[in-house]
Amino acid sequence: MVTFKVSRGKPELVRPARPTPCETKMLSDVDDQYGHWCYVPLIELFRLCHDSEEGCPDPARAVRAGLAEALVYYYPMAGRLREVDGGKLAVDCAAQGVVFVEAMADDVRFEDLGEPLVPPYPCVTELFCEVGDAVGRAVIPKPLVYVQVTKFKSGGFAIGIHISHCIADGIGMMQFIRAFVDLARGEARPVVLPVWERELLMARDPPSLEHVYPDFKPLLKSPGAIDDVMLSTPPEDMVSRHFLFGQREVAALRSLLPEHLGGSSTSRFELLTAVSWRCRMAALGYGATDMVRLFFIRNARCLGIVQPGYYGNALMYSVLETTAAELCSEGGFARAVELVRQARGKVTAEYMLSAVDLLSLMRGRVLTFERGYIVSDMTKLGEDKFDFGWAKRVGGGFGLHVPASFHMKCNGTNGEQLVAVSMLLPRFAMDKFAGELRFLLYGAKGNTFVYSSM
Repeated sequence: MVTFKVSRGKPELVRPARPTPCETKMLSDVDDQYGHWCYVPLIELFRLCHDSEEGCPDPARAVRAGLAEALVYYYPMAGRLREVDGGKLAVDCAAQGVVFVEAMADDVRFEDLGEPLVPPYPCVTELFCEVGDAVGRAVIPKPLVYVQVTKFKSGGFAIGIHISHCIADGIGMMQFIRAFVDLARGEARPVVLPVWERELLMARDPPSLEHVYPDFKPLLKSPGAIDDVMLSTPPEDMVSRHFLFGQREVAALRSLLPEHLGGSSTSRFELLTAVSWRCRMAALGYGATDMVRLFFIRNARCLGIVQPGYYGNALMYSVLETTAAELCSEGGFARAVELVRQARGKVTAEYMLSAVDLLSLMRGRVLTFERGYIVSDMTKLGEDKFDFGWAKRVGGGFGLHVPASFHMKCNGTNGEQLVAVSMLLPRFAMDKFAGELRFLLYGAKGNTFVYSSM
């Protein structure tokens, strides 16, 4: 894997291209939960549509101009967070601007990043500008968006972007990125116009918790001694890999299920989530009676709570709990699929609104994620629609290594569409995870499973 350093220009502030309202806007009770007081790192890779760079706009100049235009529509993104009464957050909108950095990877061709272009990408931290302390109260006075455009010696460029999780969720972030890409291409306005309406996800008075409290109760216990190797292992002893699943792997997993689960009614996400959860639990060596939990993200957009164009946080965890013994038993994979399907089916609009009520009451409390596995599906966020006209997106996704797993689309050597599932584990557990997964897929046939490592 190629290694390189980039040379960065001086950071500058990009402000909206035209005057925007000067006002304060409240964030929702989902936006400002403490777990969102951080930045989300996203990487987007673009290959030029022509062999020569002649006749193509300068990528950094084009992105900078597109950002300025997009901020006219998404003007809260150019503002700053402020803490108000009760620990809530608001956005002061005064066109303060977003950070923009131009960078060069002078000695690296775009093709050197890999063929096929699959995660993890080499030297990915070089493709992001410096953000500084990016968790907790430290994020409040900072810009909400940081963008670095890195140009390679030939063939393409990368956009590394940090976006405050308080201002947008994954779909909202992709909507904003698509806006500045479309405007950089020459569109008169964003294809999808932004919708604020954060009041739709504010807690109700009185709250109604009966739909959600049983699921969230295990997360509300007072933290005691840490009994989870994932939380006690030092960062330097953790390793990250991306496991690649194509049609063959998905078909192999379906073949392991009983008839009522093995058909097309069980989605690819359910299959990959269940098998990753089961193999991860086995690799970590939890005790048979230990309670283990799965958290996967559901979105209010599919429930009709918010309208198209909403770019705030509209996500909520669905929580599963079972014993390690049940997951690691002979029928553990099928049981995991069954649990995931049941949990996805019970997330209704009322469940989502009850969760908003609960989040408001819990403001300031830290959730207990002991022996938990967090999964997020990034395969349907619309990144494949990013098109400058003279450059097309060919890769990207979540930029850095965190305990949560992300499902991301990528293309294999023969053009087959794959799903890359990220996995961060203690060093001792990673090979065992790969072995558990390989055995489920191929039995004793040997190591034919594809993965990439960092």
